[in-house]
Amino acid sequence: NALFHEGKHPENSDFADSDLLQAYCSSAGIDFNQYCQWLGDTVGELPDGLKQTALFTMYQNEFNEIAETKRRKEQKSFKRQPIVEQQAEMHGKFLNYCRDAEEKKFIYFSLAHVATFDKGELILQHTTVLRSYSSKTEEQAFLGYKWSQRRGSEGMIFLHEPFDGGALYTPEKDDRNEPATKAAHHFRHAFQGTQPDELPNECSLTNKLYTANTSHYLDFSRTSCDLIFNFDPTDSATPLIFNTLYPLVPFEQMAKLEYGKPLPERIRVAGNYPVMGSNGPVGTHNMFLIEGPAIIVGRKGSAGRVKYVEQNCYPIDTTFYITHDDRKTVLRYIEAVLSELKLEQKVKALGVPGLNRNDVYKMQVPLPPLTVQKRIIKKIEALEKKAKTYVINNFEEQRRQIFLDGIK
Repeated sequence: NALFHEGKHPENSDFADSDLLQAYCSSAGIDFNQYCQWLGDTVGELPDGLKQTALFTMYQNEFNEIAETKRRKEQKSFKRQPIVEQQAEMHGKFLNYCRDAEEKKFIYFSLAHVATFDKGELILQHTTVLRSYSSKTEEQAFLGYKWSQRRGSEGMIFLHEPFDGGALYTPEKDDRNEPATKAAHHFRHAFQGTQPDELPNECSLTNKLYTANTSHYLDFSRTSCDLIFNFDPTDSATPLIFNTLYPLVPFEQMAKLEYGKPLPERIRVAGNYPVMGSNGPVGTHNMFLIEGPAIIVGRKGSAGRVKYVEQNCYPIDTTFYITHDDRKTVLRYIEAVLSELKLEQKVKALGVPGLNRNDVYKMQVPLPPLTVQKRIIKKIEALEKKAKTYVINNFEEQRRQIFLDGIK
């Protein structure tokens, strides 16, 4: 309440929650000083620098689409007002909308970030996560045992050297002081609320076990906190920034990612249409699921890989395929945007690597008019035509630069 309702100035050194607010701004990917300026403004006016961020651009787009906003704009009492008063009313409602949403997000962040206060100091809350293994061999090495179904020897079989009880704990150990190479060490410290030792380099728990501040597993860079727990913690939000004069919109306003489908088992026959997996064509079929041209995005396996397909094709269930409104977007422009997003870096999983389409949907992307999109693609296609005749060493970089120059 002090931060969001009493006009406090959290940049002051004597304000108790300054460190907490600064941590929140880092996690949300916004400037701390600009955020403080907004909270301290008597009418809650957004500074220009904050207004132009991806987060508050999303707020504006979201506010314009909610039912309450549309309903108010249709009311006769609203329409009777002068245009200036209509704009002032909508702007005031928008500022309140942002303030309410940010207050709720900050409450969730605080609950996840702080374990307790100790003499005025924030004691952070930590969570330890152990990810599963993708193969049976890795799993057995981690557990230190396997399950036998051999007649007369059914049950658990302890795996001796070099597994040494796997990565869970040390068998036949007299005390509970496990080394940092064992998961038991980290979970014991988690229960006790003490700091574990660092993981040694290249041990079996590397990239499988994380101990991080709890708020780092959540995403506060969006307009709402959905509390979806990401199993790869990040220190702060690092949204991709496009240098563009055109409006930035969430990717879901540009296109949708639809799930591919498995081929029917009873009619797996060869044909004229490519069957598209996450890594490209995996065969042919006499049926197609979508008409070409099409964009296929890897969902599992080679997740995040983007493939443009000219003809009708059948994307299987390890993929997404793109649908869009061709009155607003050009398919090949969407492909150029996806290439710039580097979706391979968004892949997260507990087992088999996978791409979550909600992570893609929230990414802010430039949406210029159709004429501009077509002009960009015309130049890209001219470069591709040239590459069929001549060797272009830096082809990908030239292609990328055409896109970046075109959206300025």
